[in-house]
This record gives sequence, C-alpha cells and structure tokens, in this order.
Amino acid sequence: MSLLVENLKILVVGDFTGKGDEGLSQISKRIFRLLKDKNITMSVNTNNLMNIKTIILILRFNPDIIHYVTGPTIRSFIYLSFLKYLFIYRVKIVISATRPFLQKRYFKLLKFLPVDLIFTQANKWEIIFKKAGIKTSFLPNPIDIRKFNEQSINKNKLKKKYNISTKKKILLHVGHAKENRNLQLLLDIQEQIIELGYEILLIISTALDREEKIFLDILNSNICVKTKYFENIEEIYSLADAYIFPIKGLGKDYFPTFIEEIGVIDMPLSILEALSVGIPVITTDVDAIHTLISNNNDCAGVLYFDGTTKQFISKLLTINHFEFNNNKIREIIDDKLVIKKILSGYSELLG
Repeated sequence: MSLLVENLKILVVGDFTGKGDEGLSQISKRIFRLLKDKNITMSVNTNNLMNIKTIILILRFNPDIIHYVTGPTIRSFIYLSFLKYLFIYRVKIVISATRPFLQKRYFKLLKFLPVDLIFTQANKWEIIFKKAGIKTSFLPNPIDIRKFNEQSINKNKLKKKYNISTKKKILLHVGHAKENRNLQLLLDIQEQIIELGYEILLIISTALDREEKIFLDILNSNICVKTKYFENIEEIYSLADAYIFPIKGLGKDYFPTFIEEIGVIDMPLSILEALSVGIPVITTDVDAIHTLISNNNDCAGVLYFDGTTKQFISKLLTINHFEFNNNKIREIIDDKLVIKKILSGYSELLG
C-alpha cells in the first residue's frame, strides 16, 4: 500500500523508564516519538500493562493499533490477546520482536493467539512465527543517522577531548558489565592486541546494575574503561578504529533456555550505531545482523568470528585492508524510513 494512514490512535507498550544507554528503552522512546508526529499516541510501560487502572485508561483511549515493542514472551502474547478480546477483536495487535524469549514448548501455542503482525529481526524467529501462521515483516531498529554520522573532528582531537591518552588504534565496545555478554574475551585478547598496535576502550553502561566479578576483573586489567553516560556517544564511536562485539547466543540455531541468558537485544543498537558512524565491526554470529546484511547484499562493514581469541586476531589482522561504504546501511536503519515502514504495516492491517 503506497498511502499511509495518518491520525491513528496508537498505543505503544514498551520500556519508557530506562536510562538513555539501555537498548529497549531507547527503541521504545524513539518509536513513540516518531509515531507521535502525525498520530494520536499513548504510551504504557510493559510492567504496568495488566494494571487495572492502566486497562481502564486503554479502554478510554480506544486505540486502532496496540504496538508492543519489547520482548515478546509467552506472557506478552497472552496479555495482548486479552486486550484484543476486550476490544471485541477490533483493535490490531502489532509486536516488535526486539528481544524474544519463548521456550520451544510454547511454539505450538502461537497459532491460537490473535496477533495481526510481528516485525521480526532475526531469521530464526521469523521462521517460528510464520509456521504459526502469523504475518511478519522484517524491520531493523531505528537509528538517528543525523546524529550517528562521521564526525568532522579527527580521532586524535576526540581522544584528547575524552582524556584518552593512548596513541594506539582503538577497539571499542559499549555495553553492560554482565557475565552473559562474554566480556571475558576482551580480557583474554588485550595483550595480543597491544602487540598489534591496538588498545581496547570499554564504555560500561549505567543503565543496569553491574555484576561485581566481571566488573572488578575489567577494572583490574589494562583495558581503558569509562563508567559514565556519554550524551555524545557518536564521538566515542568516531574516535575508534573498529567496534568489537563478542556476545554469544544470538546465532541462527540458538534459542535461550532461560531469560537471564539473553545478554542483549536481537539486533544490537551499538553495532548499528558503529556502522552508521562509519567504523567496521568484528562480531560473533548475530542472526539479526546476518539478516540485515544478507537482505541488502551491497551492505558491508561486518566481519564475523567464532568467539575464539585465535579467530578474532585473524579477523583483526585483515581490518587495515577492510573498506566499506556505509551509505546503504544508513539508508536501511534511518529512523525516519523505519517509522514509514511501521506505518505502512499499520496501513495494510487497517485497509
């Protein structure tokens, strides 16, 4: 459908309380802000969805679309089915599969739950939802490419600005100090990468509590660590020479067995931000990034490794000969285009 419906009444369910460096919160707030431009919107925090006062407010709001932008879990599907029942199935239910957690025993139940559209990112989840007869559409996470752009200030000036004294090339990682993010790899490789003329810069997120053991191990290492929120994080990306993402468990054949095992959203914002700024990424297998790139064959910028230090070093040795044009990837993840795709999905549902 070429024409987009405007002035819709849209209820966005997500994480609106998190800090600025927490992925699910960033996505929730960004989608809500962009939808608000030409529509009548209401936001509800995920944890409050089944509160009786919240349900009354939702009934009074009487939305055309309920868009759930975090998760989903089996509980999410049940809650949304209940809301659809309250509206006598008139409201359309849309879900963004940002960080799904569904144990395999629940897969067969999906076909009985009245979801109208799921925006998918990882191919493994798209297969599951399609088998359940649910309409799907691929949707990357939205990035403000006007902010995450190549900076006019050179890397040395940016290093000086942020009190980073090294003259070595920088390998950057941005994230939470959690065991499930496989940060031990950064400790294992630091001596080898120093010999190759690099240094690791680790930006520890302030959004979640840090796990003490890995956090202390990092602080006691030779890694350069910053433990604060950076308003202009795009400048930190720009002073780096490559972005490293060692997290395991996001591959195409892997389904987590418990929710604490999930270390990150399916399509990590930090990878998209690094690519938008214009630095290459060395990452473990991430199904959603594979899907993003393979759907757009002229996109580049990503080198995959198997999670071992040996293969990481092998990939790092090729980085100096690795050039890419990030214009195509920026077009795909541009938040203004992503929101148009969301509105197009709404329009198709509403006819």
